[in-house]
Amino acid sequence: MALNTTPVDPNDPEDYIPYGQMDLCGNTLENIRYIVELKGVHPVLIGKGKFPYIWLSTAASPDFSRWSSLVVRSTAVHPAARVTKTGQASMMVSLYGKEVLSISDFQNDSVKINSIDLRPIGLNIFGSATELQAGGNTFSGNRMRGGRAFLALG
Repeated sequence: MALNTTPVDPNDPEDYIPYGQMDLCGNTLENIRYIVELKGVHPVLIGKGKFPYIWLSTAASPDFSRWSSLVVRSTAVHPAARVTKTGQASMMVSLYGKEVLSISDFQNDSVKINSIDLRPIGLNIFGSATELQAGGNTFSGNRMRGGRAFLALG
């Protein structure tokens, strides 16, 4: 797997290293730096580490101009957020007791995102093991290779 050569965003966490391959709810992403980009902000990041490093932010203003961190480097920094290791190679992030992210099968340069639900942070993006729903569109069985973001909004 080739190294992700997408230019680094100066707003990325210093220790964010994207996976070369992600299975995002039944869609294969190769050398894609961000799952979602909204007006230059990346509300969810999943990066390489001993266990994956996860960052999760929520909009702090209705126009998405200000953001607040919920999870930083797989550590909950908001009382409503929780990061749980659910197995030898799996983990989950929940917000107010509702699962927002479930990942597994992380290896050197790949990770599987089994489910994602960004509705609790104000984005109409959610998915299961086989499909991703985003703003009324369904993505399933797609392969995307090279690029900045899978979903770029705003």
